[in-house]
Amino acid sequence: NQGDKEVLLTDYSGLLNWQGYLYVLKPDSNKRFTQFQDRIPIGPKALSGGAKGAIASANINSDDYPEIIVPASFGIYVYGLNSTGQLEKLWNNSEAFIYHTAVVADVDADNEYEIIYTTTDDISFCPGGVTCTKRLHIATALNGSEECFANLPEIPFSDPAVGNLNSDNKLEIAIVTRASSGSGSSTGNI
Repeated sequence: NQGDKEVLLTDYSGLLNWQGYLYVLKPDSNKRFTQFQDRIPIGPKALSGGAKGAIASANINSDDYPEIIVPASFGIYVYGLNSTGQLEKLWNNSEAFIYHTAVVADVDADNEYEIIYTTTDDISFCPGGVTCTKRLHIATALNGSEECFANLPEIPFSDPAVGNLNSDNKLEIAIVTRASSGSGSSTGNI
């Protein structure tokens, strides 16, 4: 927030009808992060659940301030500073069951950031108002429009890893999948 150091965190329950929040902590006079600067709801209470994956930050709109990317249980939420210096939601999507960190990178070398994340459909229901799929998603960071996706045969089990593996001008994405969500599952793929 305008050059100050802050700590960002979220809470998580993964439940419907439980309000999750994005918290912004600022340091007190002893430089301990104990004071709330902001407490922002992540989505509506009926479809919040908080966020399980780590928060990402990147200057996705070239305004000199990093935006905050939250991989919430029921969608990607992107926050940025408005003209008065307050955090506000810039956009969100409705992809459900995001349990891992969303990665921000320019995967296709077009000088614009993409958000790379995975979703799953490993539960027995899909609430109304969201989309439930087992996919790897690549979305335009500026507005959330989906650039492409890949259906996954198994459940995503790790954060996406992004890097240039073959020395070309584009980045590759690697993920780990698991055959089932049960604790006894021992098979999967990379």
